[in-house]
Amino acid sequence: MKTISKLFVICVCFIMIGCVTKQTPVVVTDNVTEKISTWTDDQRNYWVTLYFTRMSHDSAVRFKYPPEHLFNLCKCIVDVMSMDYDYETFMNDFNKQPIDPLNAQIVYDVSFKCSMEEVQLMRMKMQMNEQEPNPKDAI
Repeated sequence: MKTISKLFVICVCFIMIGCVTKQTPVVVTDNVTEKISTWTDDQRNYWVTLYFTRMSHDSAVRFKYPPEHLFNLCKCIVDVMSMDYDYETFMNDFNKQPIDPLNAQIVYDVSFKCSMEEVQLMRMKMQMNEQEPNPKDAI
């Protein structure tokens, strides 16, 4: 009986090993490509300065945004445009008068998105500065 039980155990082991398939580990790859800007720092800084100058001459924009927030807004616009377009395409499509209405809409959409982000940052900063005063600090 001992040999039969040994053979039975060995057969069960062989069956179990044979039935279990060898699984290879699944390698997850991220198919998202990272966008790299083709603009140089000088080109980016030039356009940030140019946008800042143009926008700061508008009294409605000056009234709505303090200079540091207006600079952040202009920087956001140029950063988005530099990621979406290489410098040559940007110069050919967006640096001409009159600008194509489709390109003007693209600039408007990017500006609006950046403006909304900057307004949120301004509100958060104001909320952090508007803490309720402590009565103990009054004396």
